[in-house]
Amino acid sequence: MRNGETIDWEGYSLTVDWMPGQTKYHACLHGAIDGRRVAFTVDNIFASTTDPRQGGNECVLARNGGTLEEGYLYAAEYLHTINPDLIIGGHCWLLDRPEQLIERFRTRMRALREAFQDLPPSGQRLLHLLFEDPPLPYAEISARLGIPVGSIGPTRRRCLDKLRRHPAIAALINAGTTSPDEMHDPAASRP
Repeated sequence: MRNGETIDWEGYSLTVDWMPGQTKYHACLHGAIDGRRVAFTVDNIFASTTDPRQGGNECVLARNGGTLEEGYLYAAEYLHTINPDLIIGGHCWLLDRPEQLIERFRTRMRALREAFQDLPPSGQRLLHLLFEDPPLPYAEISARLGIPVGSIGPTRRRCLDKLRRHPAIAALINAGTTSPDEMHDPAASRP
């Protein structure tokens, strides 16, 4: 199927769109069912629609090669655009009236992008490599970046600390919409 293609199934017309997030190959089916705009989103968003502390994806980890710009941020902007009345995810409950949740999701992902863009280019490259799927061995990351293997962990930690302290992320933490623990280390268990 092609992006934007519409299919007719059992009397329903559903549009298929590329909607990366947790993986770069996710898709979203959306259309009207019983008078409501419904989106089938797989794993890209899940949280309580009524709990302001939850922001749409309580883990910004994209272990399957998803990235921020073409991943969760794209998903958040896309969901805002199609404005569903009901989201049906892959591993969660039905998300009824998700407008506020989608806005929290967008806010968090925009804050993460802002903080990430303020990292030095070397830190951005390191974190991108740490999010590769399958995970890259430290020896390969070392070779690609021209840094000692022993500096990868401490540099990763400093980058994540900078993200946590960034004003956009700190504001979310201080507002109680996220916690420092959610900005966890994507490669803490990597050999």
